[in-house]
Amino acid sequence: MVTDNLEVFIDVGEELNFSVVAQKRYTTQPTISRQIAELEKQWDLILFERSNKGLRLTVEGAIMLSACKKSYQQLTQALEQAREITVGKKDKLQLGFLTDMNAEQLFMPAVHDLAKGYEQLDIALSYHSFRELRAGLKSQHLDIIFTYDFELANIKDDVIAEYVTEVTPCLAISKEHPLYEKENLTVADLSDETFYLPEELDSPGREKDLRYLLRAHKIADSKIRFATNQESVLLQVRLGRGVAVIDSGATQIEKYNLRLVPLGEGKKFSKLGIVAVWKKDNLNPFLTMFMQKVKENLTI
Repeated sequence: MVTDNLEVFIDVGEELNFSVVAQKRYTTQPTISRQIAELEKQWDLILFERSNKGLRLTVEGAIMLSACKKSYQQLTQALEQAREITVGKKDKLQLGFLTDMNAEQLFMPAVHDLAKGYEQLDIALSYHSFRELRAGLKSQHLDIIFTYDFELANIKDDVIAEYVTEVTPCLAISKEHPLYEKENLTVADLSDETFYLPEELDSPGREKDLRYLLRAHKIADSKIRFATNQESVLLQVRLGRGVAVIDSGATQIEKYNLRLVPLGEGKKFSKLGIVAVWKKDNLNPFLTMFMQKVKENLTI
């Protein structure tokens, strides 16, 4: 009923003639007049000046007509989108993951569940650096990004961030490193090594975090070098040039036969949160559906 009255108000506001609108809508002039009166009573406004010469919008009526046109257009678009979902019309959901995140294990069950319910849904999955994830989120090329919680300080857009799960960071070295075969290897054994990080442009603030972590392990004068992104960091590790912090579940560990050194339970940065981030104005309905599937699968 409210939608019908809005449509009538818009028609009358454009035609300024009850009879013309009544003919257009296959009804009677008194019906149109009554619907306008109902709106005026509901809003406590006089929308039209009525005279023998016809109708004229009041100032209040002109303001409401402009607002109603915009609202009605938005409502119509939303209804179309909702109906498309109901009938299974093809749509897209674009997911972005950090390069060293084990998305296959953590998120593919949710992807499969959503895909089963919406066979025409086009789900895109891609891996990126920290910087690329932020850019993809800003441009809305990516609907949701999955990154580490320390990155939230670098995301300036108006976003929603939701904690997903917790992982364990470790130090990693490759078989090219001289300490790779050492028994009972600890963080202290790596105190004289070079520690690699993604450059400041890729993930600002990481050097401060790493120095804090190392000081917690009584490593004060650590050597830190930077690489373009996390993949480049791991390349330096694979070449035996130094050490890097990595998620203990990262796919590269098995792929590159890396050795992990635990940071110790209970210490600062001994745990790392994975968060899902999306823009507040992203109205993609599959976004909410996917996050619900993620929660269901990670709590089983």
